[in-house]
Amino acid sequence: MKSNTVRLGDIADICSGGTPSKKRDEYWKGSIPWVSAKSMDADWLNTNLLFISEEGLKAGSKLAPSNSILLLTRGSGLFNRIPVIWIAEPLAFNQDIKCITAKSPLDTRFIYHWLCSQREHLSKMLDVTGLGAGKINTDQLLSLEVFWPEYSVRRKIVTVADSIVEKMKLNQLLNDYLAEMLLAKYDQLFGPFSEEKCNGTLADLGEVVGGATPSKKKEEYYCRHGIGWITPRDLSNTTDLFIAHGADDISQAGYDSCSAKLMPKGSVLFSSRAPIGYLAIAADEVTTNQGFKSVVPKPEIGTAFVYCFLQRNKQRIADMGAGTTFPEVSGKTMKGVELELPGLEKCAELTAFAEPILAMIQSNECESRELSSLRDALLPKLMSGEIDVSKVDLTQLNNHLA
Repeated sequence: MKSNTVRLGDIADICSGGTPSKKRDEYWKGSIPWVSAKSMDADWLNTNLLFISEEGLKAGSKLAPSNSILLLTRGSGLFNRIPVIWIAEPLAFNQDIKCITAKSPLDTRFIYHWLCSQREHLSKMLDVTGLGAGKINTDQLLSLEVFWPEYSVRRKIVTVADSIVEKMKLNQLLNDYLAEMLLAKYDQLFGPFSEEKCNGTLADLGEVVGGATPSKKKEEYYCRHGIGWITPRDLSNTTDLFIAHGADDISQAGYDSCSAKLMPKGSVLFSSRAPIGYLAIAADEVTTNQGFKSVVPKPEIGTAFVYCFLQRNKQRIADMGAGTTFPEVSGKTMKGVELELPGLEKCAELTAFAEPILAMIQSNECESRELSSLRDALLPKLMSGEIDVSKVDLTQLNNHLA
């Protein structure tokens, strides 16, 4: 072991969570947030949380303290990304997750940034469970060597890394607020769904488009930076509202080989299976796989109305899904979703209100993607000592990211 490294197990405590029995109603629907892999799909927890009671906590789970780290160590999602989440408030978590804490808050924060810098290495450590999910071995995790310079240097590294991460988080919080403003305006103009007032269907708002998948046996059908081709997995791995490319794009040959249809910028993408209800707006021309039933809005209706309608009614649409292996909303069902046809003047009012909001959301998302790339390039160099910050004057640190 190098003189400036320590083993993770020597500087941090690691514990597992648990799941209270789903058969005991009194263990659930309490006030304690409970985290599973479904909540860990980005750089911070999403809103897909369940809640347990005090009885449930005592019977089967564990409480992670404030200012600690949650690391997903088992699940199929690990093959796509290693989730590392910082939590500011106490919450419970399940057995697929490890909670990591150090002796001091700053050292825990340093370990958080170090783990974020080690995603590629952690991916190479993945084992496979009997069910085919990914797994990070706890003993291997504890034996990892952590770059551990003197305290003053660790503090400077944390400050530099935090300036990037906190700006990304502020962008996300602002975008969440802007999205709620948009939905509140929609609610004000159009009100809640009313079955008695239905006089039209989703097909009256625009063209409903299903996706398709080129043959996976043809490598030439897939490429980087080709025609944007979106899958539900792409939406599960991001909190962005706007999307133009997926993990895989398709080539012109791949596009020509299947029944996929290119949809214009502003189309609203709606995942119609496994799971139902992921939503995004096309930032450019895109197509999708068959896991989507998307809507190309009529110009007089507008993207904002279609997006808000689907957002407010996604559970109702999900309940229409059918299938033996997994629920799916068919094209016929999607086209037939009933609604009250909106007045065009109100649609125009919503569009005028939404345009600057959506533009700001998209701008913030672009900035956060650039910051994410900067973080991913910078953190490994900071966390290995390749970039020396020992002489950095924190009072002169450029604060334009703060």
